[in-house]
Amino acid sequence: MLTAEQLAQKRKKDFGEDYFKTGKGADGNLGLGAEANIMTDCMNLIDFYTENDIAEQKQIGMKTIEKKVLEGDEEKTVTEEVPDYETVYPITGLGSNAVQEELAELLYRQFVVGGFTAQGPQGQRYEASRATLGGILGLGKEKMEEITNSIGGTIYENYISNSMRTKGSLDQQDMMFLANIQGKLDISSEDSEKMLLDTQKKILSEEANSIVANELGPEVVKAFREKCNSMGMELEADVGLSKSVVEQMFETEVS
Repeated sequence: MLTAEQLAQKRKKDFGEDYFKTGKGADGNLGLGAEANIMTDCMNLIDFYTENDIAEQKQIGMKTIEKKVLEGDEEKTVTEEVPDYETVYPITGLGSNAVQEELAELLYRQFVVGGFTAQGPQGQRYEASRATLGGILGLGKEKMEEITNSIGGTIYENYISNSMRTKGSLDQQDMMFLANIQGKLDISSEDSEKMLLDTQKKILSEEANSIVANELGPEVVKAFREKCNSMGMELEADVGLSKSVVEQMFETEVS
């Protein structure tokens, strides 16, 4: 069984930092990628698992589905109770002690990043195989979502930060890019919206603190307040500024 450090030594690479942490990519390759094509290795494992029918379908209950039927000349939508199945992986990396949890998460993270950066049919194949690899490694659904959301959150933060610093606000092209990231990483609409709002609030809060700390003039304060208003952000409730800071900014603006 290889630990994360042993794998890093074998691959002759440091594990590096989280992908996109700096907006450019990790300094290392998560301990993967040297002397081996980790994406190919992972796909070979997935193909072996799939072709040998190792995964099993287990009924976990019933679910209601909607389907369209014809009654005479009229099409109607009816509901039907059908079995609900989940895919079970009887042999996993964690379950067989082939990998430690840290390494399993790193492998899954690298595979998600590789699928995100790949283009065309190959990229689509990686994305479609993501959950299968996670299951083979022995990761639960919540852990896989946590990892993909972590990657998505980092990409969101860097992209939104760069756009707001250069353009002041997000435009339609920016929103289309973020929607594409949401789809590629299978991030829920609720999580995507939260990432967007959290990043905007963080950037605005940092900008406000800079304005106050550097005692910038009323024109700068007014422009900042108007930007927050245009984004539907209240200085206290949304941006998270204290009452004293808001009062100080108001005094500066009217002076």
